[in-house]
Amino acid sequence: MIMNEGFNAFTVEISQAQAVWAQCKETIKVAWEAYTSDYVQQGQMIWVLGKKLHRAYGKDKIFCLIKDTYEDSLTVQVLNNQHQPTGEEYDIGYDDIDAHEDTLQNLVIRITNLPCVGSIVSRIGTAIHNAARAVGAYLKSKLDQFLSNGYAKLAFSVGASWRGSGMLPHSLRAEGGLGVVIWPSNIAGTITHEICMGKDSNRQSVDIAINLEIGFDRSCFTGYGLSFAGAVQLPHGQETTAGFGLDCDPSTKSCEMQCVSPSLCFPKLDSITVGYGLAITPSVASKWNPLRKAWAFVGVACKEGEFFVRGPRRC
Repeated sequence: MIMNEGFNAFTVEISQAQAVWAQCKETIKVAWEAYTSDYVQQGQMIWVLGKKLHRAYGKDKIFCLIKDTYEDSLTVQVLNNQHQPTGEEYDIGYDDIDAHEDTLQNLVIRITNLPCVGSIVSRIGTAIHNAARAVGAYLKSKLDQFLSNGYAKLAFSVGASWRGSGMLPHSLRAEGGLGVVIWPSNIAGTITHEICMGKDSNRQSVDIAINLEIGFDRSCFTGYGLSFAGAVQLPHGQETTAGFGLDCDPSTKSCEMQCVSPSLCFPKLDSITVGYGLAITPSVASKWNPLRKAWAFVGVACKEGEFFVRGPRRC
């Protein structure tokens, strides 16, 4: 319930922030154009000698914003310390301008203190708070799910990626692996197997890895899914990996979804993994990967089955 309410509140706040921004951006556009213009125009900030506005101001210089310009005169608004209009407006001549004060610093002060900007910042802050609350609730639900229906598994895998000398349009990757369930005790000892095919950011790689997999559904270890992982490249061909898996159905060409509102759904998280790997042969990164010296990325579709079964099943 908290998760759904949090995500719903997040989407509402973001939608409202977008609506406020649609109104606010025109004011910011006018302010920016005034700042970059060499001519007197709407939105510029100026100093005006006080007595040109009202005798009560005397010889003081008054900070103003140009509201409208005409052929022989202009309308100005008096600004406060936050560079926002106070509500006072006066008509003056062009000769009454004492100095132009459209500096970048004043522009930033004016924009950051716009009521609409404050509203946007407040709504985004509230949205982030609601999102954090929803994510916290989601993680708690996953922890509860793990304790009641989850599992822990050690998985050993061998993978190879190859593109050749431009013979293939993308680097293809194949993986095969075995897993042993180590928790809970009633299904510990179950041995699973997995075959995967997909894409790698490496143009060439042959590697082995051992992973700890934390899953959220121990009812069955057969089926299809998608797996995505990233690897931090370490010296001497070593790497540390982290990834996540999704449960999918080839017959419908879709993955299992989790919805927190009628308009907000996302793929349901099936498992997360962390591991350590070692390149059997030197890896060659693809040129399109901007982080090729530090990272590698893999996305594969997998078919999983069971070699040896312990405990109850609901396949």
